[in-house]
Amino acid sequence: GDPFEKKYPFAVIEAGEFAAGDLVEPNWQVHQLVPERGTGLDLGASKAWKSFKVLEVATCIHRGTPYRGKPTRKGRSVIVVAEGTFGYPLRMRALAKHLKCDVGELPAVVPAAPNLFQVEQVNALIGELKKRGATYVVIDTKWRCSVGAEENSAKDSAIVFGAMERISREVGCFVTAVSHTGLADGTRVRGSSSQFAAVDVEVLHERINDDTACSTISKLKDGPDGAKWFSKKVSVPLGISKQTGGQASSLVFEHVE
Repeated sequence: GDPFEKKYPFAVIEAGEFAAGDLVEPNWQVHQLVPERGTGLDLGASKAWKSFKVLEVATCIHRGTPYRGKPTRKGRSVIVVAEGTFGYPLRMRALAKHLKCDVGELPAVVPAAPNLFQVEQVNALIGELKKRGATYVVIDTKWRCSVGAEENSAKDSAIVFGAMERISREVGCFVTAVSHTGLADGTRVRGSSSQFAAVDVEVLHERINDDTACSTISKLKDGPDGAKWFSKKVSVPLGISKQTGGQASSLVFEHVE
C-alpha cells in the first residue's frame, strides 16, 4: 500500500461495520464511579479531605471491597504522593487499623513528584506502573506534578492531561489527579476551564462542617452524574509519639446518610 497511508491510518469506516457486534457496556472498577480506563479529577478546597477520600477509593479497588455500597473489581492501586509524604504513613496505618487489615493490603505509593510536563519523567513513571500492573493511579496533587505548566493556560493543560491520557492508554489504567478548586468558584477546578472537558470523571469533595464532608460526581462520561454521598471523620489513635510524647493519630472517614 501507499507508505503515506501506513503512516497516517485514517481509514473511514461505515457505521454498519463500526457499530456491529454485541452491545458493550462500560467496564467499571467501581460501578459508575471509576471506569477501567480514562482520566479524572478529584477536586476540592484546601482542607476538604480530598486526599483521604481518594485513598479510600484506591484501597477498596486494591482490596476488591465495595466502595460505599458500589460493586468494586479488585485491581492494583498506586498513589503518587507528591504532597504530605511525611504524614501519609500515619494515614495509611490509621486506615488499616480502622479496616482491621494489614497495612500491606493498602495501595502502593510513589513518594516523589514525577513531572507530567516532561516526557522523560512520564516515560519513567509509565515503566514503573507497568511493572506493578496498576489499574488505578492517583496523582496527588496535579499542581505538584506539573512543574513549569501554567494552570490558566489551555495549551499547558493539554500537555498535562495528554500525559495522563498516555499513562492510561499505555498502562491500561484509570488515572485521577487531585486538584484544588478556584478561589472565585469553589465548585470548579483551579485554572483553565479546558480541564473539565479533558477528563472522563470529575468528583467534587466539599467540607460541610468540622466533622462532615460531601462528595458529588460532577461529571461521569459513561454514566449518570449528580450522585452524592456523605462522610464523617473519625480520629484513630496510633500510639504515643516518640517526638512529642503525646498521642499520635490520624483520620479516616465513615459513610453517613
